[in-house]
Amino acid sequence: MERLKIVLEGLKEYQPERIILFGSYARGEADEYSDLEILEGV
Repeated sequence: MERLKIVLEGLKEYQPERIILFGSYARGEADEYSDLEILEGV
């Protein structure tokens, strides 16, 4: 989850209206090999 926190912190400067997390992180099934799948809208 540390990777997720870093990415979300980096997106703050763009002031997105919403950030949608999907895939293994959203399902709570992420492991050390999982990638972050996000959809960001401004």
